[in-house]
Amino acid sequence: MPGSGRGGSTSATAESETAKAEIAARLAALQAEASQTPRTEVADLAARAEAAAQHLDLDEADTRTLIDAQLRDRGWEADTHALRHLSLSSVEIPVR
Repeated sequence: MPGSGRGGSTSATAESETAKAEIAARLAALQAEASQTPRTEVADLAARAEAAAQHLDLDEADTRTLIDAQLRDRGWEADTHALRHLSLSSVEIPVR
């Protein structure tokens, strides 16, 4: 199949390398910014997050609903009620 697997076009390889370099540069910038954040600010944020978490009372269904929404926000197909994962041990494979 053209363009699949190894041996793709030089243009695609160059685009991939450029994209990786851009991501690496963005990561380095974010890490530098994070290292400049005062530790007291980080500790305060963590304390506020912990306090907020104490007020949450989620059961498994509520948790799955939140996770489904987060997955859909990232482009995944997620619907705990309609979709089910099947393991190979639960699928009958016909022998010919």
